[in-house]
Amino acid sequence: MRRFLPTILVIVALGVLARMIMLDVGSGGDEKRPRLVVHFVDVGPGGCTVIRTPDGRTILIDAGSSERSDHLLSYLSDLEISRIDLLVITSSDEVRAGGLPMLLEEVGVSRVLDAARRPGGSAYQQAIRVMDERRIDRDALDEGRDLGISNCVQFKVLWPAVGATVSGDESVVLRLAYGEISFLLAGDMAAHSEARLLAEYHDLRSTVLRVPNSGDPLSASNEFLQIVRPEYAVVFTEAGAFAETVMDRLIASGSKVFRTDDNGDIVFSTDGLRVWTECAQLVLCEFARLSIASKRIRRFCFWANMARSLEPGPGVCCRTTRLRAPCLR
Repeated sequence: MRRFLPTILVIVALGVLARMIMLDVGSGGDEKRPRLVVHFVDVGPGGCTVIRTPDGRTILIDAGSSERSDHLLSYLSDLEISRIDLLVITSSDEVRAGGLPMLLEEVGVSRVLDAARRPGGSAYQQAIRVMDERRIDRDALDEGRDLGISNCVQFKVLWPAVGATVSGDESVVLRLAYGEISFLLAGDMAAHSEARLLAEYHDLRSTVLRVPNSGDPLSASNEFLQIVRPEYAVVFTEAGAFAETVMDRLIASGSKVFRTDDNGDIVFSTDGLRVWTECAQLVLCEFARLSIASKRIRRFCFWANMARSLEPGPGVCCRTTRLRAPCLR
């Protein structure tokens, strides 16, 4: 027992510090400033992102797989979303477009921007038929275009490049900015596409990065991370599918990492100056998760996570209360 005492003391101290920071940050600042809220919904590796702008607009990027449609619809219902102002379709494949038919049956959609470059599967084709029947405004997604959905935020298409034809270049990269806080939503960029993006855009620094290609071993290169320098990184992935080499690179870059296989649904909210996070389930404590910690500390946090016994704090959230924990910045 004595040999575990230092580890236990470290965990207890971090829990106390986290609670103090939560009380301090949560009680100060301008609470009246409207917030941008970005939800990364756990609908499989293809992902789904729900954005609520400070002026009340709702944007949805992809709908995940058909197997997770019930979760997406339940999530939107919990947010009291009955209409989407802008639906962005980044691909016609099942993991991103599979949930579209059920979504269109249950939720109204005002406008669609479609970046799919292939006919796609049955779910995508069914969704297109529904859009045509309902005469939903549908346009192509063009590089350099400002989506113009809100006067409060900047929302720009960075990729695909004009003339891109290979499969890896089908991915869509979007950049969302509100005040001093920005989100780089990198989709499924292949390694060669990352290099071309870096060559075209010299200022990609972003507060939050959606890690490209679901954490594929060749994604999120050191050069890419050095340019983007994200404070937080979000990975849509399934258990066992996230490459440890990518995790190592993200940790080395100083990013705090959130994964849907560990965290479930992940939420970022910002007033343009600060960032708060919230997740659907308890995860490893931030110290063990995001720093070079000993195996003993990682093991302790693993079992604490399994027992659901850690005090909620930065990067540690409670399934039942969905406590919002301000991030260390």
